[in-house]
Amino acid sequence: MKTIRNILRWLLGGSFTLIIAACYGIPADYQGKNVKIKCKNTNDQPIPGLELKVLENGLDSSWNTTDAEGTADFFIPEFVSASLMIRAADIDGLSNLGDFQTMILSNLTYGTIETNYTFILTNK
Repeated sequence: MKTIRNILRWLLGGSFTLIIAACYGIPADYQGKNVKIKCKNTNDQPIPGLELKVLENGLDSSWNTTDAEGTADFFIPEFVSASLMIRAADIDGLSNLGDFQTMILSNLTYGTIETNYTFILTNK
C-alpha cells in the first residue's frame, strides 16, 4: 500500500510541475536572438582580433573578439528594452591586417536588431 501511495505522489508531483510549465511557459532568460557579426576590410579579407561590444543604454552588456574568420557571436535576451549599440574597435593596432577605425551601429532595439551583420572597416 505504501508503494502505491509513493508512486501516486511522484506522478501527481510530476504532473503538477508539467501543468505549471505549460501555463507559464519557459523563463525569459532562454528567449532571445543569436546575433552573428562578420568583420572585413575593404579588400574583403576577414579581420581577426577586433573587440566587439554590445552596449545597452551606453553601458557594456556583453563583448567578444573576432576569430580568424572575422566573426563573433552574441546572445541578446528578449527582455532587453533599452537602446542597443554595437561597437567594433581595433584594440591590437597593426597586428591584424592594419589599424582600423572604430565602427558603431546605434539606435537598435530588440525588435529592430537583425541576426547577421557584416561590418566593413577602413584603415585609419
